[in-house]
Amino acid sequence: MSWTGIGPVVVTTPGTKVPLSATDIRCEGILIQALANAAHTNTGRVYLFDRNGVRIATLPIPTTNAIPAAGVTLPASPGGMNARDYTIDADVGTDGVDASYLRP
Repeated sequence: MSWTGIGPVVVTTPGTKVPLSATDIRCEGILIQALANAAHTNTGRVYLFDRNGVRIATLPIPTTNAIPAAGVTLPASPGGMNARDYTIDADVGTDGVDASYLRP
C-alpha cells in the first residue's frame, strides 16, 4: 500500500462544498492537512464532510508549530471508500487542504 497525493483542494466560495476529487478514487484511507506552505497558509477553519453531508472534522488555522490534519480509514474493506464522496468547506475563500489517499 502507498499514499498517493490528490493535491491541493481549495474552496473558492465559502458555503459551497468542494469534493476532494472530481473523479472516483476507490481507496481505504484519506488524509487531509490544512494548507500551510509557501504558496498559501489558511487563515480560517476548514471543515470535512462525509457523503451524507455530515461534518466529521474541523481543521483549525495552522500555526508555526502545528499543521492540523484529519484522517478517515476503512481498513477492513479495501477500496470501500471513494474520495469523491468527501467534501470540504472553509470560512475563507482560497483556504483548503492538501489531500491524499491510501489504496490497497
